[in-house]
Amino acid sequence: MTNMDPIVDLLAKTRSQFIATADAFPADRWRTAPAEDKWSAAQIVGHTMQVEESIIRGAKKTLLKPPAPVPFFKRFHLPLALAGGRARKLKSPIALDESRVPAQAEYVEKITATRRGTLEFIDETRGRDLRPYTFPHPVFGPLNLYEWLRLIAYHELRHAKQIREVAAIFHR
Repeated sequence: MTNMDPIVDLLAKTRSQFIATADAFPADRWRTAPAEDKWSAAQIVGHTMQVEESIIRGAKKTLLKPPAPVPFFKRFHLPLALAGGRARKLKSPIALDESRVPAQAEYVEKITATRRGTLEFIDETRGRDLRPYTFPHPVFGPLNLYEWLRLIAYHELRHAKQIREVAAIFHR
């Protein structure tokens, strides 16, 4: 797969859903966590940016080395679309950097800057076969770079659902 258009389309589709969800969140609760062990909508947005940037850093680092072979049985994993679900709660391996948590008035600008970096990476690698380049995901195992790029979209969908869950808690 060297055609990045389906990935770019998926990223655009999920981004518009994410923005619609975040825009609908009550402004007076944007930075309020509904419980001690739950993130605020602002923290969720900050987390999605950090993860997307981390994936692109990992992808760039991976491309600096020759591709490593993946053992046959490690080539199979659960469908990536499961990353968009909220049935299983996971703790992020990336600590939340509170300085990255945006105000509601500026979050679109911030997530757009992050996405710009992702789209630049996609443009820089168009025409190159990224399938042999992999790095491990803590749940899915080794993913190739195409899968990592799709995972960005599913991760954003997962957290759009989480923002809706937080909003529902405040509306009880």
